[in-house]
Amino acid sequence: EEEVGEWKGCTKKFLMPITVNSRGSEILNNPLYSKNTAFKGGERDRLRFRGLLPPRRVNMQIQKERVLEELRAEESMIRKHVILEDVHDRNETLYHRILVDHMEEMAPIIYTPTVGQACN
Repeated sequence: EEEVGEWKGCTKKFLMPITVNSRGSEILNNPLYSKNTAFKGGERDRLRFRGLLPPRRVNMQIQKERVLEELRAEESMIRKHVILEDVHDRNETLYHRILVDHMEEMAPIIYTPTVGQACN
């Protein structure tokens, strides 16, 4: 396969990015595909994000740290649940990264009894 875009010249063998027919705000508003400001320059050009995102790139690690800081500052388990669900609604990639990296800390927030309390 021919390497293209930001992958050109890369010595590591990665899978090529998935191909989607959506562009611009359609992707940014779809939590399954959105990475918010973590999109790299080549991705921003290819997916037509120029002008739709702030010019500064904030990688997934920094986004994750910001969410964790917000969660850890909150005392209410219900409020923590709401914060995490907001991330889930906006950016599934970030949401799952937080869960995978911090499962012991996040499990009480995303599972009962917190969810049960939130539904009351």
